[in-house]
Amino acid sequence: MKLFKRLFIVIGIIILIILLILGIVVALIYDNSYKDNKYKEYSNDLNYEVNSIASNALKDTKETKIVDASLSEDEINYLLQALTNTLNETFKDKMTIRGANLEIDENANMQASIHFKVLGFPSSLKGGFTFKDDGDNIYLQINNASVGKLNAKRGLISTLAKGVLNEDDIKEDLDKKGIIIDLDLQNLKVSINKDQASETVLNMMKDDPNKDLYACLVDIIFENELIKIISSNHELGLDAHLEKLAYDSSTFYDIPYSFDYDKVKTDVESLLDNNIIDYKNCGLTFDYLVRGWKNVSKKDEEGKYDFIKELNLSSIGIYSNTTYDGILEVPQKSMLEIISEQSPSIHDLLSPSLDIKIYEDDFTNILFSTGAIGISYAFSRIENDKHKISYLYLESIYAKISDDKLEIIITVNINGYQIALKCVANASGSDGLQISTDVTSVVLGEINLKDDQISAILNFLNEALKDEEWIGADSINKKINFNFTKLLTDSPVFNALVEKSSSTEVGLYSSSTKGYIKISLSGLL
Repeated sequence: MKLFKRLFIVIGIIILIILLILGIVVALIYDNSYKDNKYKEYSNDLNYEVNSIASNALKDTKETKIVDASLSEDEINYLLQALTNTLNETFKDKMTIRGANLEIDENANMQASIHFKVLGFPSSLKGGFTFKDDGDNIYLQINNASVGKLNAKRGLISTLAKGVLNEDDIKEDLDKKGIIIDLDLQNLKVSINKDQASETVLNMMKDDPNKDLYACLVDIIFENELIKIISSNHELGLDAHLEKLAYDSSTFYDIPYSFDYDKVKTDVESLLDNNIIDYKNCGLTFDYLVRGWKNVSKKDEEGKYDFIKELNLSSIGIYSNTTYDGILEVPQKSMLEIISEQSPSIHDLLSPSLDIKIYEDDFTNILFSTGAIGISYAFSRIENDKHKISYLYLESIYAKISDDKLEIIITVNINGYQIALKCVANASGSDGLQISTDVTSVVLGEINLKDDQISAILNFLNEALKDEEWIGADSINKKINFNFTKLLTDSPVFNALVEKSSSTEVGLYSSSTKGYIKISLSGLL
């Protein structure tokens, strides 16, 4: 009996010690100090906030030549509240995030806190962080942390983190999402190499038909250190400086066509103000108003643009949504039509030779008809209770031809600020109805591209021109090739002349006014 009594006493003491320890732990991690702040009533979700950040980042680019993605301490806390709203929708009854807050001092040292309830029990997580750029890497490091009233040293945090988290599993999961970072639990550091940052941005655009073009732009921006990290003066973020990428007519010639994108911008803002569309589809609506129904719908396998069929767009002058053609009014002819217009006359049939000329204007019109021109992105924000739009679009692709030289120019418009890229190719030899050109250089603004970046541009051109049988870009051998054999032999008249001719040749030439591709058939008599 005494044995049992002593055993119960020992068990009781153990239970009391456990309860005491638990009580102390609970007392230490209990934290009900949270008070509502000015951000608490902010009800927008994370997607809305990110959309607003993108719009604000581009709004002054035309004047400043900078994409300014820096955020003030206040703006970051609104973003955190939007993230809180989104996470609370995800967690539902399991956990409630009551609020989050971030403070940044003039040295970019940050103090963050998050207050939450689990099963009705209130607590908090607080930590000190440093955000730095060491030249090659951007990193965020935890300096200290606490749970409720319990302060933890870096070594303890590291030990607990490694016990709960698996670096390899986290990295693998993020890799699947296209997010490439380095996680160092031993030193409590999360870092991203700038090359990895550009790859992460591109992973987000993996389904974009112009990925190769934007891949090149992003790669150049990071490689040439045009990105500046901002982590001081109560701000956090980055700037992209675009001066070196600028369009200059003395280098890139005059853009052949101009379209009224400002009207599209105003129309989308009006549709937003009148609740006909919302921020989630303002980008798709902008793209539709630029390119028209035929262009946006022909490759829309997921039906992203189907909502447009149901919109009442009469307020902006559109009464039949599926017959609207957009603003890209360019004379469009196929190469076959251009060549057919030069069918030989009776006089030509009695001549010993025949020249077919394809002027650079015709070549440019064919480039415009590929459907790539005008592909756009738009982001909305609120200013003085009105919606405002910032946009980004592929503005133009056009050609310049001179003796034995072809230049293809691409311009991108970033909310009114133009950047330009030029691909230069020299004729390297003609074989019958074919001619090859060697790409000798590609420049973006004043920056010369490297081989892999040139390949990305040629991949983009090849994709844009894939429906044209007479031209193709070879990214491996750095060539732009022309082959007019099928176009001519498919025409009974031209086929007869080709068979009759003793020699055929294709060349690049220039006149006093404009350049042209010339197809020569000789020895016809």
